[in-house]
Amino acid sequence: MDIVSGMKWVMKNILQKTMSGVLTGALLCLLAGCVGEVYPSSGPVAYDYDYYPDGDVYFYPQARLYYWNDGGHWRSGQWLPPRYHLREEEREHLRLHSREPWREHAPERPQFEHRGGGEFGHRRDRD
Repeated sequence: MDIVSGMKWVMKNILQKTMSGVLTGALLCLLAGCVGEVYPSSGPVAYDYDYYPDGDVYFYPQARLYYWNDGGHWRSGQWLPPRYHLREEEREHLRLHSREPWREHAPERPQFEHRGGGEFGHRRDRD
């Protein structure tokens, strides 16, 4: 056997062993994902918010994000616009299943009149 034939034989062996290992690994990965017991999830994901009814503002402490209504559009940010003055004693703790808290909590959310100067005031009577 000459040197070129020997090198071809070595390369062929290396390639076969590598491909065999890759295929075996892929097969094991597929089997690991398909075989075994299926455990149910622990339930829906929940997000804890602080809700400030005076300003109709939500705060998500884990991400340090506020959510507020700005002319019919919900906005979010790490800081509220200066017109908002939240009172800690009025906040409500909510556990919701949405990353958009106003969607899930909307039916229970009180309606507030908007007074001039950016302050929020009395609850509107519901019909």
